[in-house]
Order: sequence, then structure tokens, then C-alpha cells
Amino acid sequence: MATATTSHPAPPASPGTSHRRAGGVPRLFWVLWTGILINRLGTLVEPFLGVYLVAVRGFPVAAAGGVLAVYALGSMFSQITGGLLADTLGRRATLTLGMLANGASLIALGYVTAAPAVIAMTFAAGATIDIYRPAAQALVADLIPAAGRARAYGLISWAANLGFSAAMLSGGLLAQAAAVGQATASVAAWFLKPQPSGPDEGAPQGG
Repeated sequence: MATATTSHPAPPASPGTSHRRAGGVPRLFWVLWTGILINRLGTLVEPFLGVYLVAVRGFPVAAAGGVLAVYALGSMFSQITGGLLADTLGRRATLTLGMLANGASLIALGYVTAAPAVIAMTFAAGATIDIYRPAAQALVADLIPAAGRARAYGLISWAANLGFSAAMLSGGLLAQAAAVGQATASVAAWFLKPQPSGPDEGAPQGG
């Protein structure tokens, strides 16, 4: 007599190593999260750029304001450029290109001295600051199912805000350390300055 057998559904296959999850999201997401955090650390340049231009490069205050406007003008095109590049080159290529270009422009800004070069590098820094954003947003949509995207986008915002906050704190500490160092050097120079020698005590006094 034949006996009926009950079939049980097979357990779901475990995800592959490329999709292993940490904290409920793929590990590749955390790579993206860390990259955005590091990118935002570079924004310490923004609040101190005007001070740098006036105190170090000798720009008049009005001219420094104009250079800051150039930075803002560049940033207006940053995300538009990023969106076009993401559609043309792909998400990951645009992320890499944008972050490398922004880092290179900021490094160059610290070394150029001529006013036209300073203006050009300032525009380049603004034009590349947010190139990564459209590609990052699209990559999150590629990595995360629809049900988890709200949380993922929230985590991305946390990375950007934490990086910006750390940048402001570290920038303030660096500025304070520079001020203290300059004051210490000034005091040391005053104490070490050779004092003019007075008349020899043993010399005969004129009558």
C-alpha cells in the first residue's frame, strides 16, 4: 500500500558573499557610507576659506567675498554634473571620479598663490564637492530593497552630518592650535630678541 509523502519547501538559499549583510544592509552600503563620511570631513575648508584668503593669501575682504561667491557658483553645477556623469559613466565610476577630483582641487588650492589660480581652484572645489551625491543616491536604490530604503537614506544623511560636524570641530581646533602656536612664537621671539647693550660701566665718563 502506497503511503503519501508530504513535501516541505526547501529553505531559502543563503545570500552570497557579495551580499552579506551587516546591520541589516549589504556591506557594500557601509563602504559607501564611510566614503561619504570621509568626503564630508573635507568641508572644514568652507568656513575657513575666507579667513585663509585674507590672512594667508592677502586678499582684500571684498575680493575674498567674491572668491567665496565663485565657490558657491561652482557648487550650483556640482550635482547637475554628477547626475550627467552617473548616467554616462555609471554610479561607481562617478563616485570615484568626484571624490578624487574634489580632493585634488582642495590640495591644489592650498598650494597655488596667484589670484587667477586661487579663483580657478576655488571654482573647481565647489564644482566637485557634490558630484558624488546623485550617484550615491542611485547606488543606494540599487543596493537596498524598497522596504529598507528610507532607513538607508537616513543613514546616508547621518554620515554626511557627522562628517560635517567633525569637520567644523577639527577645523576650529586646528585654528585654535595655529593661533596658540603663533602667540607662543611671538612671545618667544620677544624674549630671545637681543637687547641693545648700554654703555660700558667701566668706561670713563665724559666730563
